[in-house]
Amino acid sequence: MSINAQHLYDLVIMPALNELAEARTVLGSRIAKKLVLATACHESACGTYLRQINNDGHYSVARGIFQVEPPTHQWIFNKLMTDDWRDIREKVFNTAYPTLDDDRLIYDLNYAAKICRLRYYLAPAALPESDDLFHLANYWGKYYQTQDKDLNHLSEKEKTFIAHCKKYGGEIFR
Repeated sequence: MSINAQHLYDLVIMPALNELAEARTVLGSRIAKKLVLATACHESACGTYLRQINNDGHYSVARGIFQVEPPTHQWIFNKLMTDDWRDIREKVFNTAYPTLDDDRLIYDLNYAAKICRLRYYLAPAALPESDDLFHLANYWGKYYQTQDKDLNHLSEKEKTFIAHCKKYGGEIFR
């Protein structure tokens, strides 16, 4: 059973990214919000899975509805600890002494949405100018999956990304 996509968008993603936008406006764009939702739709069947499952049916390393791996989480955490990121850090942690807790990606949806957005923020290219599924899938494939790819064509993984968005994303992606 998945999380209702409209609820996830309205009650988790919008508030989380709006809070980040108080630090840096670009973090709360409409395209960013749709990309974060699309990521959840694909990575965890919109919240069906809270941990990555390997081929043997056992838990793997990625955590939360955005399936963030611990090294990626550590990388973002380290960025947040720098002076250049103080404004964002205050919006992410709401504490003066944050600690790295990979399991927080599972139990704190607001935090997980912020970390997902920051993963895309750290990509070397700006978000796509369009929020259609072709452009979101291409961007996800290049920067969330870190594939060396041609942005004019969809890989099989990106076609699956689009199918998952349509299946789990409700009216948002139709």
